[in-house]
Amino acid sequence: MPRRIFIGIKPDDHIIRDIKSMHEQLAFLPVHWVPLENLHTTLIPPWKPTNYEKDLETFNSLKIKQPSAPLTFTSVTFFKPKNMLWAVGHNSETLCPIIENLRNAFNFAKDEREYLMHITLAKHVAAELSIPEVKIQWQFVPTELTLFETVQTKGETQYKTLSTISMT
Repeated sequence: MPRRIFIGIKPDDHIIRDIKSMHEQLAFLPVHWVPLENLHTTLIPPWKPTNYEKDLETFNSLKIKQPSAPLTFTSVTFFKPKNMLWAVGHNSETLCPIIENLRNAFNFAKDEREYLMHITLAKHVAAELSIPEVKIQWQFVPTELTLFETVQTKGETQYKTLSTISMT
């Protein structure tokens, strides 16, 4: 089976603690919470590498500078078309150039869809649930980029860290 890899940013410990608290407070909801170790913001969506070793080498050789402004997530919202609960935020003006640099490094065409910065918090949310939008104020300045591999195990999706590079 071909590998599926992608590039993302893991949230900082403060945000992980807030999300863990949310899991505990809303444990009664009939949703599948994303495990805390799987939380991330995707920058480059999954692809099936034709040369895994070359892509890993390219990732490890990247020199990406840390954003000068924090990533800011402003609400938790139910994304009904995909039955997911997301933390969404404003696209950082410094994040878009990072994504463009990553696309160029891997020779990926520009995605036609507009980028939406988000963290998937829960999947398989029942469409009939009425979940109101909740305002949040999560901010952090990422210090690392992570190359993940999507791994299917026993009907669950896990995200294995393949490599991490510093942005500082």
